[in-house]
Amino acid sequence: MSKIADLRGLWATTVTPFGPDGRVDVDAVRTHAAFLAARGVERLVPGGNTGEFSSLAQEEVITVTRATREAAPDAVVVTGVGGALPTALELAAEALATGADGVMVHHPAHTHVSERGLEEYYRRIAAAAGGRVLAYKRTHRVPDALLIALARDGVIEGVKYAVNDLLAFGRAREAAPSIVWICGTAELWAPFFHQLGAHGYTSGLVNAAPELAVSMAAALREEDLARALDLRELAREFEELRAEDESAKNVSAVRSAMTLAGFPPGPPRPPLAPLDEADERRVAAIWSVWSARGVAAVAEPAVS
Repeated sequence: MSKIADLRGLWATTVTPFGPDGRVDVDAVRTHAAFLAARGVERLVPGGNTGEFSSLAQEEVITVTRATREAAPDAVVVTGVGGALPTALELAAEALATGADGVMVHHPAHTHVSERGLEEYYRRIAAAAGGRVLAYKRTHRVPDALLIALARDGVIEGVKYAVNDLLAFGRAREAAPSIVWICGTAELWAPFFHQLGAHGYTSGLVNAAPELAVSMAAALREEDLARALDLRELAREFEELRAEDESAKNVSAVRSAMTLAGFPPGPPRPPLAPLDEADERRVAAIWSVWSARGVAAVAEPAVS
């Protein structure tokens, strides 16, 4: 991640497909990553929350990273890392050696976190990753003041800001304008973060409907707010479904939509669960609307 410009725009937090045996389906990872890249998705995050990072073994994160890089050689690939510090350090080094351009440090899952300890955590991972780091903030448990300090010290290159606190986001971005600030709460919030200076946004639905996500990214880049809000409305019902039950349906809804797109990824791993039949029907109805509006299509089978 040598150029900040490479980090600006749409980010796909990619789903991890599983085969019938429950193992990572490496061929499906490659096929899907190539599909996204061919449709203009230039930034990929394997091992993110949508990719079930917490359900993957360390070697599986590396396997997914390698397959993503092989299938999308021109994309910016940033691998999710986190958990215990020794694991995160080892995973960061392995991801870069495998071909990742950088790492995204997941929001801390530890029960007890101090700001001083968190600062050391970020600094040590950044050292292992040669400074090629994005920080992922999901709550104010990660203080903006810490992110600003890390940015000013050159420890991080950007922040995936996934707290829908627009006032706080605006202040943080203004205080550290030299790094990339990315809206981490997808299509529902991307237009509003953009108005406050966000340099891009992360998407889950892009896994199934890249046309919709790429169109929104283009609308934001061209300052076409009316178009962006129209696309937001198309995404709204799906994103609201994902947010239900304290986001328990988040990943499962994306996996359901991927099946409709021609990329059946298998069920998620526990403690996640597939959607029930009623929610599957909701996804199918949403997909029908997207298809009619030309922002979703079933992928053509790959030619061998």
